Amino acid sequence: RLDLIAFGRMFGDDLVERIEDTYR
Repeated sequence: RLDLIAFGRMFGDDLVERIEDTYR
């Protein structure tokens, strides 16, 4: 989860939401 947050800060919240959906 921490990795996803770090990625979101680098790419953007939009990308994080999409990644979370894929990981779910």
